[in-house]
Amino acid sequence: MLRVIPILFILCACNLGSTQPISESHYQWPRDLKYKLGDCLYFKANDTTYGCVVVCDFSKDSAGIWYAAFYSGYDSVVIPTLSSIKTGKVMGRKVESGIDPKGYTRYLDGDLIHDSIFTNSKNFTLLGNMPLKDGIELGSYGIMTSMSDVKVSFKQRIEFRLKVPDHYTEHLKKLDNFHPEQYFRMSEFTK
Repeated sequence: MLRVIPILFILCACNLGSTQPISESHYQWPRDLKYKLGDCLYFKANDTTYGCVVVCDFSKDSAGIWYAAFYSGYDSVVIPTLSSIKTGKVMGRKVESGIDPKGYTRYLDGDLIHDSIFTNSKNFTLLGNMPLKDGIELGSYGIMTSMSDVKVSFKQRIEFRLKVPDHYTEHLKKLDNFHPEQYFRMSEFTK
């Protein structure tokens, strides 16, 4: 006679890798890096305007050092100040979440910028440092290997935000036409 033994399977979220956003409180930022967590740098976005990025992470691989940096909403003919960035906007998006009590998680938009482009003084100029809150994560990013890539990415992100953002719950309904890009206040991400 065949016996049937009931087996209970419990589904759980498994952490196969780090899903925690990196911050200075989680580890020591390497001293050999030119830029640190919270460093704010501006760049010439085109012939007449300036943009700004804020360093929020880094990685090292066989290609070298990559700085993760999110874009501020700064887009002006005037060179930015650290104060104008701190009181300004940041590019981001809301992503629906069944875990977060608000129903969504906020992510910032930025890029992974190779050290050779990021540390070239002709490309970026340091404004200063802003202490960042823990938990900042990039929600949309690309791999930048040239300054022209950075400028194109920044321009596209500005253009996406000319439209009213879709509600974060519409992603399945709109699929490829879903545009959650919006601005948040920088002060929500700084200490």
